[in-house]
Amino acid sequence: MLAIAFVLRNNFSSEIKEGFNLMDVTKAVVKHFEAKREEALVRYRLYTTNIVGIGDHSNIVEEAIKAAQDYEHANSCLEQVSAL
Repeated sequence: MLAIAFVLRNNFSSEIKEGFNLMDVTKAVVKHFEAKREEALVRYRLYTTNIVGIGDHSNIVEEAIKAAQDYEHANSCLEQVSAL
């Protein structure tokens, strides 16, 4: 654990010396919302095409709606980031 902290600290220190690039931050934000969008899409497809495998969800319709809302939210965030 100590070795991992040492490596992370040294790598982080070198990044600080080089300075954080705003494009890197934007890229990370975009990747975050792309991942959220894909995860929501997978959940939606799971709830709407493979109902047999969804035994622990009592209200599949609500779950599918939530997945669709999560997908829309991620898309909206990606649009806002690209507009900045």
